[in-house]
Amino acid sequence: MDSADHLFIKAHVTQWLAGQGHAAQAELRSLGHGPGDAVDFVLRATSQRLRFELRPNDYRSWRGTADSLAAKEGHVEWVFGLESAITRDMTARYGCPAGAA
Repeated sequence: MDSADHLFIKAHVTQWLAGQGHAAQAELRSLGHGPGDAVDFVLRATSQRLRFELRPNDYRSWRGTADSLAAKEGHVEWVFGLESAITRDMTARYGCPAGAA
């Protein structure tokens, strides 16, 4: 990853979650390209996992990762960038929510 987006996300989302009353542990993940490929947050009280996927990926590769992660960790909420192929694939599959776009 050429930018420091992963570091900003780790710091600011941790701070935002704390402001919402959620203690969270942030973990930088390498998906084969470096530690900024993804940022995971685990909310300590509920063990809920939130993943920011920062590395461009196609739907099939993402689906394999999502299934594998869900089998190990349980339910995962995903956040993708606007220009991601996954975002385009998910929007095409499930439509665009009202008010978005």
